[in-house]
Amino acid sequence: MITNERRNEIRTLAGSLKFELQTRYWFGLINPLQIVEVTNFSINGAAIVTPIKLRMGQRLFINIISEFHSIKRIPAEVIRCNNKREDYHYGIRFNINKLPIIASKNALHVLENIQHALSQSIS
Repeated sequence: MITNERRNEIRTLAGSLKFELQTRYWFGLINPLQIVEVTNFSINGAAIVTPIKLRMGQRLFINIISEFHSIKRIPAEVIRCNNKREDYHYGIRFNINKLPIIASKNALHVLENIQHALSQSIS
């Protein structure tokens, strides 16, 4: 299932990023970390590829690790899903507004730095 979305932000190829994903379920249950492949990255979300089956609207925690930056437990949700062959392609949106104000400002700053570093490594 694919939903249309309008993108206003710049997306960057995310070859050097490492994403760790934790799924959240009812009653606060959290699964172990799963490493997923990131294809595109922006400060608002990312496109990922994984063999893990997720559902639309599913809430996640994301850890992002790059060469110079690391950010842990960003709340996110699945906004787009496409099953191609044996892997699933997902679009996820970061929900940094679910964090306290200071934490969301700091998370946004780190996400901007990660995107800037990725765009500099490409050019």
